[in-house]
Amino acid sequence: MTLGDLAFLLAALVTLGGLVSVLWRLLRRDRRTALRIAGAWSIGASGYLAVLLLVSLRQPGRTIPFGAAECFDDWCIAVESVQERSLWNVTGGANRRFEIWLRVSNRGRGRPQAEPDAYVYLRGATGGTVNDVARDEDEMLMLSPGLGDVIPAGESRLVRAVFVVPPRITAPVLVKARRSAFPAPFIVGDPASPLHRPTVHALHVAPAA
Repeated sequence: MTLGDLAFLLAALVTLGGLVSVLWRLLRRDRRTALRIAGAWSIGASGYLAVLLLVSLRQPGRTIPFGAAECFDDWCIAVESVQERSLWNVTGGANRRFEIWLRVSNRGRGRPQAEPDAYVYLRGATGGTVNDVARDEDEMLMLSPGLGDVIPAGESRLVRAVFVVPPRITAPVLVKARRSAFPAPFIVGDPASPLHRPTVHALHVAPAA
């Protein structure tokens, strides 16, 4: 648990306590005290939000080297291999197909790990994102394990992700994200917080055979 996690938990407890106090004062018809408590909470919340945004702006984005793992507690993800080939579309342009194999592991010893809402996408150097197009195919054919599937303690598995990248996306990197990110956007220093540059995985591309 990081300092940001502890700060968020403290802020959540203070918010809950303040809400209970305000409701109690209102029930006792002590509106003046209720407004004073609400005002103090507003000042504290504004300060927390200012710190959250300031840290997000000042923290540099993190780049994970190719093959290195990005870990969330004991659940880790690393890029194992990348293959690229050209795809010609109907307008005559050249899209690129990236087939990426990810090593998803559980470094813990006690219990299985899973991130059921985890997903990955590609991000271009000058902007733009591309989502994985392989999951629909894999789910129909039941071929490939999913990124967020349960992994027993001490084990790992390979997960495939496929992206069709248009020419406008240059020097793509891979980003791991979550569909339901709460409370990450409200944790100081978390990559999912507003204005924070995301953590990215460098890609070392090998031509497809």
